[in-house]
Amino acid sequence: QITASESEKRETSERTPVTPQEVTPPIDITPLERERSEQARDMGSRMQQMFKNRQQAKLDARISKLVAQLNLTPEQEASLKKAAADRMNRFAEMMEGDFDPSNMSELFNTDVIDEALAEILTPEQQEELEGVKKREIANKVEAQALKELAKLSNLDLSQEQKDAAYDILYKNAETSVGNETPATGLVSMITEGLGIELDSDTLGIATAMIPSTDDIESGEIEQDPRAMMAQAQAKMDARIDAKVEAMRPVLNDNQMDQYRKDLKLKSGGVFGGLLNGFTTEGEIPFGNGE
Repeated sequence: QITASESEKRETSERTPVTPQEVTPPIDITPLERERSEQARDMGSRMQQMFKNRQQAKLDARISKLVAQLNLTPEQEASLKKAAADRMNRFAEMMEGDFDPSNMSELFNTDVIDEALAEILTPEQQEELEGVKKREIANKVEAQALKELAKLSNLDLSQEQKDAAYDILYKNAETSVGNETPATGLVSMITEGLGIELDSDTLGIATAMIPSTDDIESGEIEQDPRAMMAQAQAKMDARIDAKVEAMRPVLNDNQMDQYRKDLKLKSGGVFGGLLNGFTTEGEIPFGNGE
């Protein structure tokens, strides 16, 4: 038997509306959006594979060259290939996101082939390796100096000026070649992995546009795109100022002005063009800039 109070409670309960739980509606993805997403993933996967293949080919070519130059034994060659395989595995982890950022400097600051060579070479092979490295650096210095001299071709230099300019550019190249920063190594690795070869100016600007490995490890990365572009612009301007000033003993005033204009127009390739289009207000103009 139900009492009056229980009957009232039941009626009240029956009259009390039940609030349904809020359910987040599913995101409606159109077939076109799904197709684009799949295409983006597929392109990213193919670019990663292309990068890996080029890096592997680069390491294989270097090892083959060292085998011939130093007359390495099969056992020594196998040691180098193992070191290269370990490095490729580290790169694969980084590209897949399974990588500790605190190891970034170690990954780009060390040459695993050189480390492996130090452990396996005989004294005679080590001496020959030092000679090989000296010749390689000398060739790179000469090539860079000649490339920089070509950038003066618009100035109608006398032969005496060309000779004096080459001497200055050669000394500058001796200072820069072989003293690349970890960031430079990172940019070179990425661009070469994609089949892109950058000259020293373009490489310098590209390097200025990415965080250093120290910043990546510490997490102190500039988030504001305008601030990042402004920093890169300042670095590019400083590079141009240094190049022009180095030519002061050789060029007259008119040639100095023209050289600066040429560098501003040509320096940095696509990266420099992006920065040159960046206004003082921090905007990238389109069309006529309006």
